[in-house]
Amino acid sequence: MIKAVIFDYGGVVKKRHKCIRDIASTYSVSQEIIIQEIRPFIILFQKGLITENQFWKGFSSALKKPIPEKKRDLWRRGYEDNFYIYPSIISFIKKLRIQNIKTAVLSNVIKPHTEIATKHGGYKDFDVVVLSYKVNLLKPDLEIYLLTVKRLGVKPEECIFIDDRDEHLKPARKLRMKTVLANNPKQVIADVSRILNPH
Repeated sequence: MIKAVIFDYGGVVKKRHKCIRDIASTYSVSQEIIIQEIRPFIILFQKGLITENQFWKGFSSALKKPIPEKKRDLWRRGYEDNFYIYPSIISFIKKLRIQNIKTAVLSNVIKPHTEIATKHGGYKDFDVVVLSYKVNLLKPDLEIYLLTVKRLGVKPEECIFIDDRDEHLKPARKLRMKTVLANNPKQVIADVSRILNPH
């Protein structure tokens, strides 16, 4: 019996936004170079192992460029300007909770983005919120899934996990969770509903 539904955040609950264009433009390099160079730093930042200032210092050094003057804006401006939570997903989450099904967010995320999401009430409809930078773990590390399940007070096989990246669904399947690969809100709601009401 399903007792909890766990949602990835960006691309599932909230419309995905990439800040890469802004960052590339600020450093005057191509988006391809940014994507190539940013990965080791973004992993540390999402894991909460470096501060925002340490991120910009290390990343700028890797690019052999000066630290941008308005570095604080680079993570925040585009994210805030394009912040959009899918209303149908929020309605669905509220329905799940009425049916006594617990809900959680499990998100690989950096602190500046969670500050904006919190400001907009982006996490208020969930029973449990697990953010990578707060727990020093990242999907697809099995430990972050186990931590989420523990905080929900359920067993892995009593959960549905939704993510828009298949590599993040693999550990959930290993733990015998039901999984849904998210393409759009309508499809997510239909697939989760089908698992909850198979007949």
